[in-house]
Amino acid sequence: MIHVMDMGELVNILLQRCDSSIPWGFNVQGKNQNGYGYVIYVDKVTPGTIASNYLKNGDIILSLSKEHARDLANKDLDQVIKQAGNCLELIIT
Repeated sequence: MIHVMDMGELVNILLQRCDSSIPWGFNVQGKNQNGYGYVIYVDKVTPGTIASNYLKNGDIILSLSKEHARDLANKDLDQVIKQAGNCLELIIT
């Protein structure tokens, strides 16, 4: 089940799956931007996956599993996504 709520320039996405063996279908990267702090962005979306209808390469992730991007600077992003289990919430722009 997917829930998408458009909040103007921001989009709140709730991805759900019935089994954790089903891939979300996207990769993220994080990097420090001079003057802009830590930025997380969608690096790759796999066609035909849960995320493929809602995310695109280059989307900026402001929040991942209810954690603000600036708080994720020193964390393993793949681990944060894995720990979300079968329900993953993102806020993107």
